Amino acid sequence: MAGTSDRRSFLASLAACSLVAGVAGRSRAAEPLRLGLIGLGNSGRRLLQVARGQQGVEVVALCDVDKSRLAECAGTLARPCAQFVDYRELLETADLQGVILATPDHWHAPIGLAALHSGHDLYVETPLALTVTEGREIVDAATRLGRVVQVGNSHRGAAPIRTAVELIRSGRLGKIETVRAWCTGGESAAPVPDQAPPADLDWDRWLGPAPEVPYNPQRAHRHWRFYWDYGGGLLAEQGSRLLDLVHWATGLSAPLNVQARATYDLANAYETPTSLDVTYEYPGFHLSWSQNSWRGKPETPDGLVFIGSRGRLYLEHNNYQIQPEGLAIDPIGPGDFELPRPAGHFEEWVDCLRSREQPSADVASGHAAATTAHLGNLAARLQRTLTWSAADERFVNDPAADRWLSRPTRAPYDR
Repeated sequence: MAGTSDRRSFLASLAACSLVAGVAGRSRAAEPLRLGLIGLGNSGRRLLQVARGQQGVEVVALCDVDKSRLAECAGTLARPCAQFVDYRELLETADLQGVILATPDHWHAPIGLAALHSGHDLYVETPLALTVTEGREIVDAATRLGRVVQVGNSHRGAAPIRTAVELIRSGRLGKIETVRAWCTGGESAAPVPDQAPPADLDWDRWLGPAPEVPYNPQRAHRHWRFYWDYGGGLLAEQGSRLLDLVHWATGLSAPLNVQARATYDLANAYETPTSLDVTYEYPGFHLSWSQNSWRGKPETPDGLVFIGSRGRLYLEHNNYQIQPEGLAIDPIGPGDFELPRPAGHFEEWVDCLRSREQPSADVASGHAAATTAHLGNLAARLQRTLTWSAADERFVNDPAADRWLSRPTRAPYDR
């Protein structure tokens, strides 16, 4: 049966959650925490809205390469804040205690690494990075420098999700044999001519480390995720969140091999697939990702189903349904896998900033999920089965595929 009470608890905690960064030993009653936020698109604005509604938090610095967005978002704050087009100037702001990173994916590694090296803990939206190599660089830097990093796989903060993970890890479904993940979408649009960028947009900075191309409204802002130079389509955006839950629920973090089949709209202005089927082989089970191919549940836009020897469990919209229902009757008890219940995803980050422990959506798990998504995209683009060595983070005897694990970057944004 659905975990409706858990869902209500999650929604209540989400409404009250605080998006703040702190330092160890600082209490909630202390002076306001000073935050900087980089990237003011849809995700950045949502995070800003959460932050500005919390007591004990002050957003003191905003950064975006679009000055109109800067002005609009700054106008929503109770007090004036510093505004920057160059993220490096924000990172130099005195007494800045935390950085929230919500830029397009191709900027995650350059800005995230700069934030870590400048002494800041970090909240970064998912996926962690544009490539496998860049994700590994972030993991290594965070570990070496002792930073607390939380990735925006916010499903981990939902109480119903934690209950579902406990049930799976405690063996309620028996042996997991198959996992299916699905998502609708895969946008398409008619091409439009290149044109001069808006006066308020620094297009060269928006491109940053990506190749130099003329401005086109189809590339900028919300559509960027459908171009390979800036994002990884729906598999990297939505898929990495679902893949993260598969890893959490099974205790595994990497596939053995991957194969994929993609469909493209040749008249589409965007580059990523309009439909995509990926099959991952893990030790003991197979995982499939279906985008617009309806191998999931057509009545729900995205979700997961874990199929075990004793039953199955559906995860949809931060809620779960287990079949047969009797598998969920026995409560989690001694000897079962049990998770703590933070007040919410961002609250957990705050608590970890104080305790200096790592959150459940830590940088390593975020890297594993993003890497798995990248492998699916690479199998589709290379049109062949790829065998993966998680220990080496390389393909097995496949140097041609290995070249796709990183990307060239453009000066002067090549760090």
